[in-house]
Amino acid sequence: MDECLHRARYGARLQPAQLSGPFFVIVNNKLARDFEVVENSPLPVVVRSFLTMVKANTRETLLATYQFARTHGIEFNLAAIDSSYPILPLDPFDRLTQNWSYHMRQQRRQRTPLAPAPRPAPRQRVSPGLPTSGYALIVDGQVKSEFKKKEGAEKAARELKRRFPMLQIKVYDAEAKRNEEVVLADA
Repeated sequence: MDECLHRARYGARLQPAQLSGPFFVIVNNKLARDFEVVENSPLPVVVRSFLTMVKANTRETLLATYQFARTHGIEFNLAAIDSSYPILPLDPFDRLTQNWSYHMRQQRRQRTPLAPAPRPAPRQRVSPGLPTSGYALIVDGQVKSEFKKKEGAEKAARELKRRFPMLQIKVYDAEAKRNEEVVLADA
């Protein structure tokens, strides 16, 4: 779909065979017309004119997109701010604005109850902690791999440090219960 949008933006003609899947549009505004009386001075009139023009252009673009999707058999989905939501000329962090927003969300939930979200499967770490025997490679405080022999752990640590010198890499000795930081020798 990204390729199709890119071609549409730069003037290439879209072929129906290139289109697949649903089409989603999210508008962070109301689509309905808003009536508002503005102060009789140039700046408020220009601002209101501009906002009216942008909203009309948005509606026309959405209509053209809907017709295109319908013509090509593409599912069209649109989300916008509900027309009953009040426009308050307040700070968005003002208590009144927050209360309105909360009540609108509550009303919407009552109209369309959501199914509970499925719980994600519990994550299992490959290594839950430090090993009780052998050696471990610790990268930035996290156990990444375990080794039976010290030479294998040191070799992997040096190789990793050579590739990523900014990482803090240590080799943990389970028998001695201590770790040793890997530092590359200056060449």
